[in-house]
Amino acid sequence: SRDAPDVSHGTTPTDATSDRMGRDGKVHRQAADIVRRLRKAEQTKRGGSSVKGLTLAKQVSSKKATHAVTCEVLRYWDVLEEVAHEAALVVDGKTKRKELVLVLVYELILGKGLHPVGKEEKRVLERKAAIKAAFAKLLVRRKVDRPEMLLSVSNRRQTKEWNRSARVNLLKLSVKDAIQLLEKENMQVSIDPYLPDVLQFPPGTDLHDHPLVADKRLILQGWSSCIPAHALSPPPGAKVIDACAAPGNKTTHLASLMKGTGMIFAFDRDLRRAGVLEENLHKAGAQNYHVVCADFLTIDPTAKEYAEVSCILLDPSCSGSGTTHSRMEHLLPSSQQNKGKAQSETDKHRVASLANFQEKILLHALEFPGLERLVYSTCSVHVQENEQVVCKVLEKATSLGFGLGTPIPDWPYRGQDLGQGGTPFIRVDSERDGCDGFFVALFERSHKPSLHQPGSHRP
Repeated sequence: SRDAPDVSHGTTPTDATSDRMGRDGKVHRQAADIVRRLRKAEQTKRGGSSVKGLTLAKQVSSKKATHAVTCEVLRYWDVLEEVAHEAALVVDGKTKRKELVLVLVYELILGKGLHPVGKEEKRVLERKAAIKAAFAKLLVRRKVDRPEMLLSVSNRRQTKEWNRSARVNLLKLSVKDAIQLLEKENMQVSIDPYLPDVLQFPPGTDLHDHPLVADKRLILQGWSSCIPAHALSPPPGAKVIDACAAPGNKTTHLASLMKGTGMIFAFDRDLRRAGVLEENLHKAGAQNYHVVCADFLTIDPTAKEYAEVSCILLDPSCSGSGTTHSRMEHLLPSSQQNKGKAQSETDKHRVASLANFQEKILLHALEFPGLERLVYSTCSVHVQENEQVVCKVLEKATSLGFGLGTPIPDWPYRGQDLGQGGTPFIRVDSERDGCDGFFVALFERSHKPSLHQPGSHRP
């Protein structure tokens, strides 16, 4: 929700109201633009954007308010369309500024109210009586007494809100000092029982503008996304590869755990993303890194500069099927239409293609001669991208002297046993665990293959 206007420090009520109206007008247009972009991406089948990513973008002001309005307009889209059509605001479902009109209708009947701050706001307010009458009729027609009952069951707020997590950047701050600083502000905060540098906050805690976040002493990072670096646990002084590093949350986590020692080779093949990676590492205070703008698959494992690499973190491209909640994809039309349905042929083909790539890049990573530990992780829920990928490379891994380790031993939930004699994999489930779904596998080398018998796993 948006803050009430501040009329203190010599600001007149008129000025404060004007400021609030200006802010609200900006929120309306930002939310409308984000809704338009998301729905267009769905229609054209060209994804790549999420509610969270768009509402938290650098150029967006009043992020919390914009995010809230965007989510609610998506949730109530069908209801808002029906009301707007009934009130003659949208004829045959068409208007040049349909998204903005529906944002304003939402604000009028379900949101924080509407002020005449712009042409479209004034137009909607001229139809205020008709809009409210149309909404009242809709409630009667559907025989419900609450707006939320107009929604499909899956769009009602039944999912428990998740705790907020943030990682302490040990390059700049200790966990103890972070707790003390936050408790001085009367914030509710606790140390995560599984990941000792991760702090947990109650649902709804907004940290985006907090000074500790602004100067990167705290890193806003999903809880499950913090597992891979801990699973790898590179010792101080190690030489490490982050094979698919951008935008760099896991890379900065590795640097933090390594206390700024050793060297991290961070790869991304896209020049723009590599630039973002470099910027994030610099802001986090890391110095022990080298960003390589290259496709990891093109790197020669036997190259001299990588001879002493002992740890690799491999978090390759995946379907992202474990992040649908945090990305708010459950609010989009396709999610509702596909609810409960089997994977489409297109989705099956995409997952199969990703799994082939994941197998290929995992096999490549295992070829580094000095490698001792490798973590393979995805934010996918599909067995095809997770346990099956590991099983497909296991014979080769075994021939190179690797076995499967058990990362974060105290974590109780493990992956599927596909006939490999155990389930050491970490599985995180979004509904059960209140965070993004994740999969983590750990490869540990116990011995190296004999030089006179290439491919043999016997010493």
